[in-house]
Amino acid sequence: MSEETSVAFPVKWDISNVGAKKFYDRCKDFVETEDDFYELTKTSPFYHSINGVAIVYFEKYTCYVHHLLSGIGYALYFWSIVFIIIKYYKYYYVSQVAYIKNFLEFTENENKDKLLNKKYLFKPFYTSVTTSSALKGLACYVAFNMALSTVLRYTNDAIGSKGFCVGGYI
Repeated sequence: MSEETSVAFPVKWDISNVGAKKFYDRCKDFVETEDDFYELTKTSPFYHSINGVAIVYFEKYTCYVHHLLSGIGYALYFWSIVFIIIKYYKYYYVSQVAYIKNFLEFTENENKDKLLNKKYLFKPFYTSVTTSSALKGLACYVAFNMALSTVLRYTNDAIGSKGFCVGGYI
């Protein structure tokens, strides 16, 4: 027992129990009475209601819902990061390309045409991808994912079954 706490190891607990000893060691600095140890382990009605909803949700709905939502969510997260990077390129690097293009137009360089028509790796992304085309592409992906998930629901028993989804079967 440490000197900073005045709460002794609870009498009702088994001191030889490793789990009880670890719980006591972790929580002894945050309690003032022995009853506070029991208050720490109580769960709120909110916790029970959320767990009840989760159990009903996973028991009632098929793995199709999980497959559909995770397929949409992960892709939208990934592509939002990609489009943020493309937006960065548009704002900061398009001006550099325009500067080089204007600079080379007024020079007497024999390689001028080759430099102006050079194919850059990311140039098509930050010059031709607009917000509306990106949104159309994402909408097409969401529609494709919904169709694929629906087809898989009826062809794959693991996705069409009810109950807790097992990742290895999806």
